[in-house]
Amino acid sequence: MIVDIEPAVLGDLLQIYNPAPALSDDLCGVAPAVVSESMQACVDRLIACLQNAEDCRVIGRGLVRELIYHVLKGPHGPMLAKLAAKSTHNGIGKVVSFIHRHYGSSISIEMMAGMANVSPSAFHRLFKIATGSLNRPGFSRHS
Repeated sequence: MIVDIEPAVLGDLLQIYNPAPALSDDLCGVAPAVVSESMQACVDRLIACLQNAEDCRVIGRGLVRELIYHVLKGPHGPMLAKLAAKSTHNGIGKVVSFIHRHYGSSISIEMMAGMANVSPSAFHRLFKIATGSLNRPGFSRHS
């Protein structure tokens, strides 16, 4: 099974759960790991969900979110968080470039969050960290 990790979902999870830092910087992208009982139960529920279109529509995204949470809790959680941070900073950089090119335009938080592939609440926090503020001329939380 391959699960696509949406950056917005990962960003939202990382707002409420931060994996412990890795003991070493020798993190690699592909490595075997022991699957916990709770992660296996989630995978089993996700596979069962895939057998029914209605189940997929109603609970599928929640199960994928739970699975990502289990990955964050596991031995590769710090690596995933680190990759997300790098990806997010690249997204914030893209937004800053866009703002510079379209400074006179009305640009909403939702639009910028979409460009950075994170939720509006995650964008607000990350942009504030990266730039120091959202309170600049031309920015509006509800444009």
